[in-house]
Amino acid sequence: MRDPGRAERTRLRQREHFETLADEYAREAAVFDLHSESLFRRFLAVSAPPGRHLLEIGAGAGRYTLPLLRAGYRIDALDLSPRALARLAERARAEGLSERLRTIAGDAERLDPGGAYDLVYGVHLLHHVADRVAMLATMRRAARRGGVVVCVEPNPLNPAWYAYITLDRLRSWRVERGLLTIVPWALVRDYRRAGLSGVTRVMYGAVPIPAVNRWPGLLALEARLNRIPGLRLLCAVQIVRGVRDA
Repeated sequence: MRDPGRAERTRLRQREHFETLADEYAREAAVFDLHSESLFRRFLAVSAPPGRHLLEIGAGAGRYTLPLLRAGYRIDALDLSPRALARLAERARAEGLSERLRTIAGDAERLDPGGAYDLVYGVHLLHHVADRVAMLATMRRAARRGGVVVCVEPNPLNPAWYAYITLDRLRSWRVERGLLTIVPWALVRDYRRAGLSGVTRVMYGAVPIPAVNRWPGLLALEARLNRIPGLRLLCAVQIVRGVRDA
């Protein structure tokens, strides 16, 4: 049974955190290093949007929003933090991309998105919400029939996340603790419970991020390591895709 009080406390905690650090997150999102670019290409290949109208939930400062706008997609970007969305809008204006971007400040579960989107996606979204299945069900309703729902999430089986969240100044276990339960098989199960079909999972990130950024040649090794079943389950990132059939 859902606990409305817990869900509201989670929303308030998340909004406070990301509002306070909106400027710092915007600066971080503007750095699109080699690892980020490689992961984004994998996301785009997995998503394969069947149309041009996208909804991003938890858009923040727009790490993926801006590259998708540059690629010609039309995006409605939703986030709890008005300040984060303001930074995203500023970046879009600076690049002349504003006409294809609409920002929406609010909670996805309290909006009626109307089932109009070709792709509904979130990047590091689900481990910040109180009820993953409820959020995925909202994302499913936002997608049109035949539309796609894709989430990019950290993999708690990769130990590097624990050091990263503990030591990085922008991260905090106060808002990241959902990471502990978002193991790959649980996320696939949540997709199915939310009514999504054709659920697939891609794991990425067998080579440590700093190593990839320093030695680009390791991307070829990355591709080979990602095909090894036992190692693949320990990759840093999981990308899960589902389809709205009805």
